[in-house]
Amino acid sequence: MHGPLAKEAKRLLQADLENITLENVQTCCIIANLCEWDCNRSSGALFFRIALGMAEIMDLSAPDTESPIAEREMKRRVWWTLFAADRWFSSGLRLSRQLEDFQKSIELPMDEDIFHALDPTDMALSVPWKPGLWAHMVGLHQLFGPVLDLNRRCAQGNMPSHEREATVMDIAGRLAAWEDMVPSGDKMTDENFHLHRQRGTGGPFVSLHLAYNYYSLLLYFQYLAHQQPQAPTVQTYVQRCKQCAGAYSYLVKMSRDHAGCEAVFPTASHMTVVSSSVLLHTLLFGDEWEVASARGALNSNFEVLVDFQQYWPELIAQMIHRLTSFQEMCLLASARNHPTHEFDNWMLRFVVEFALPLEERSFALRAVEEARATVDMHAARFAEQGRITDFGVFQL
Repeated sequence: MHGPLAKEAKRLLQADLENITLENVQTCCIIANLCEWDCNRSSGALFFRIALGMAEIMDLSAPDTESPIAEREMKRRVWWTLFAADRWFSSGLRLSRQLEDFQKSIELPMDEDIFHALDPTDMALSVPWKPGLWAHMVGLHQLFGPVLDLNRRCAQGNMPSHEREATVMDIAGRLAAWEDMVPSGDKMTDENFHLHRQRGTGGPFVSLHLAYNYYSLLLYFQYLAHQQPQAPTVQTYVQRCKQCAGAYSYLVKMSRDHAGCEAVFPTASHMTVVSSSVLLHTLLFGDEWEVASARGALNSNFEVLVDFQQYWPELIAQMIHRLTSFQEMCLLASARNHPTHEFDNWMLRFVVEFALPLEERSFALRAVEEARATVDMHAARFAEQGRITDFGVFQL
């Protein structure tokens, strides 16, 4: 469905590519998303880089006092869209980021209701400026880079433990500060969810808080390898990771159950898989009292992934394969008395480099034939306890 549309859009853009305008920047963003939907992520990254190059040539982030306020806000929103895309594509494909977290002093986006009420000819706001959901999202995206850098260094094994703990504590504090900064009307509560749904901002509201839980999962994910954590801080981080996985599942279910609040975008499938992997790990190795809630949240996430199959069947098939590989890796590690997941380059690719394949570790797992009988025995035991997951059930 998207392939022919992306092909035609590319043809039209290429005929006008040297015309550096805001409209062509936006067109590049649209084509990049179409490529992402078709699992053509390299092309998607390329078109976002073209968009960013155009935006920099236009000096899109420079102060502008002469254009109408609506035009200035549109430029601002396009710039911050590119800022977010720079983080997501650099994460998924292991590319270098082009924009530093505080490289530009561009203003944050305004409240959505104020923006939608603007007259195209207005030169100034007639009401006080206040930040909107998009502005809050920018604050989160500024934490995405540090979380990615932390995970990469941990996966490479060249980060001293004291430096790692200090960095985790610092980012955790910044996440907490972000949460405190969010106005009361935009915090994650059931009441606010329904208020934003009535305002027509249910989708952005859900996306904001899904992102918060996902970034928190990335920060604490490595601590799941400690099946019996001894240090109080490690116990705290494991519990935070599990809580965020459950919160993510609850929110994505609410969004699915209420029209106008759905989180339907390709990266949501990857975020759902990371949440599901934490729930799967809890289902396999958690305490008995955690099993029922983990299974319920995991089933809810799978229902979301099944819904996504109607839009991106190839992408969701890849996501299900990732979860299957994760479960197999956990079972093998358990059978061999290793940490339930060693946070190495394979695990890094699983949680953040979602556009790169997992075959290398999957083939390695299948090659360990001496442990296969033990793995099968463990799988049978987990199945008897209701802790194993049959991913084939969820593939259409």
